[in-house]
Amino acid sequence: MFTTGRFIVEQGAPLKIIGATFQKNPFCILSLEQGKPIRTPADLAGKKIGIQAGTNQQIFAGMLKANGIDPASLEQVVVQYEPTPLTEKSVDGFMAFLTNEPFLVKADGFTPVTLSFADNGLPLVSESFVVLQDTIDKDRDMLKAFLTAEIRGWRDAVADPAAAAKLSVENYGKDLNLELAGQTEQATAQNELITSPDTETNGLFTMTDQLVGEVVGALGDIGIAVKAADLFDLSLLTEVYQEKPELKA
Repeated sequence: MFTTGRFIVEQGAPLKIIGATFQKNPFCILSLEQGKPIRTPADLAGKKIGIQAGTNQQIFAGMLKANGIDPASLEQVVVQYEPTPLTEKSVDGFMAFLTNEPFLVKADGFTPVTLSFADNGLPLVSESFVVLQDTIDKDRDMLKAFLTAEIRGWRDAVADPAAAAKLSVENYGKDLNLELAGQTEQATAQNELITSPDTETNGLFTMTDQLVGEVVGALGDIGIAVKAADLFDLSLLTEVYQEKPELKA
């Protein structure tokens, strides 16, 4: 979402988002109950926060801006994408995904505390489907077939996360030596980001006008001033659900 908007604004890239898997982005600040737990944006003050270099730094800056927090009120250090700095207490908080690192630190015997960006001023969607405008113009039916297949797969995954995890562990991700209990836990957690009262009414991947407006506003906090019409084309999803209303069920 962030990168797509930036490419459109800075380079005039002919891209469009045609749907979003996660209605809430999974970004969070992860902290530990055994350390200095960060439960609210105000708790960030005086803390040492590990942020991954690049895009994540800009997204975190947007979250601070959305909550009126002075970046100088906390210390930011660059970390990698695994939470060892947090469990070793070299940082108080760690930028993470709600669906990943909290489960890793829990498996190591710690009690995770999460501060969700989506619930605290930065309501970006995530795991969006990005295509070229030219593909929309020339291969609309192909894109609609793709969206239909994705909807069917994700409906099954949402309905039975344990079965989805088992397929990942025993079939599609067999060579990765995944652990079934952990994958089931993560699959269950991500359902809370994928579904909402709006998707229950309108169908998976859809976005209401209100959510689109919130996303555009959140991108503005990150420094990307983009118009909704330049970023989104949700008409394909509308057509898919009009033609196959049973996909909403």
